[in-house]
Amino acid sequence: MAWTSIEHSCGHTERHQLYGPGRTRDWRAQCLVADPCEDCARAAREAENAAAAAANAEAGLPPMTGTEKQIAWAETIRAYKLDLLGRALTGDLTGIDLAAFWGGLDRRDPRAPAMVDALQAQTLASWWIDHRDRKVGDLLLALAAELPKEPAAPADAPAAAVLAEATLRPATEQTATIADICLDGDRISVVFPEKREDFRNVVKAKGYRWEAARLSWTRTIDARSGPLADRAAEIGNALLAGGFCVRIQDHAIRAAAQSASFAPERQRWVLARTSGTYAGWLVISWPREEDLYSAAKALPGARYDKPAVVVPAAQYAAIEDFAEAYDLAISPAAQVVLDTARLTHEQALLAVPAKAPRPGKGPGPMPPAPGAIDPGLLDDDSGSEYAMLHGDSAS
Repeated sequence: MAWTSIEHSCGHTERHQLYGPGRTRDWRAQCLVADPCEDCARAAREAENAAAAAANAEAGLPPMTGTEKQIAWAETIRAYKLDLLGRALTGDLTGIDLAAFWGGLDRRDPRAPAMVDALQAQTLASWWIDHRDRKVGDLLLALAAELPKEPAAPADAPAAAVLAEATLRPATEQTATIADICLDGDRISVVFPEKREDFRNVVKAKGYRWEAARLSWTRTIDARSGPLADRAAEIGNALLAGGFCVRIQDHAIRAAAQSASFAPERQRWVLARTSGTYAGWLVISWPREEDLYSAAKALPGARYDKPAVVVPAAQYAAIEDFAEAYDLAISPAAQVVLDTARLTHEQALLAVPAKAPRPGKGPGPMPPAPGAIDPGLLDDDSGSEYAMLHGDSAS
């Protein structure tokens, strides 16, 4: 323990009693240097609380009740929470921030407007202080439990009939919660308020991902995915088979989901590689839960390029046979590559090579001498051919 004089970020110096070993005291001292002194910090809090109180009063919020210090602090908490609420309701809060803000509240809850009114009407300073660390959506749920029970309104028969007509219920239900399947452009959304692992397993297996901003499981459908209506019917069929109620407004899609009269999504593909080391090659792709590695790797010239197998386009015939044998779809780009490889092969010049010359047997003729033999290398023989030709005989 030691008393240390600290010069704070505001320029004022204060003495602080620091505890622990030397390194701990040094670290604590560095932290204190970055903060204003106690008087300046208090003045800043008071100014913030006063500004929040003025803003709350200008917004027409009722005055707080509690001690002076409680009210000052609670005004700041209320201003922050209600600002978050306003930004969420107007769409300025998105993504992860929006999910964190709403907490466990379903924004489609018909009691939501009454919850917001109750939050704005809360005047007990201690309540705001006690709930300062809770998500705004959870605060609204807490207030909903205190709302007076309203008499049930008579059911809207025509509306109920429309909803019932669009809803399919399996013989064995996992839950009464309904999965709404909605189509928007090239996107399919599945809205399911309940958190269930078995539901998550079904939608994730079909390529859907959680989108917090939409509070739904969504998937964008592209050319490889197949027709949008087929994919909507397929996820509806899968959920029904999993024991979940589904609601689909489109009659044709709803009927296809029930009767499974849709073209299943192709998961095995021959694709074109357009970049990288194997640009111009064909890619053999299959779902993670299947194993075509050994068969694909046996194709001529095949290479493993994680997570698929690539094959030279020149092996177009073997690739097409493989696709037919293992029920692989061929993408339009891959078909162009295959057709180009086939055309190149068929139009290539047919060459019949001539028979290459073969060397003869034995040593072969001696090469001619480059010139006359040096006389000094000849034997001294008067009868030699050299002597007779040059008249140099001894006889």
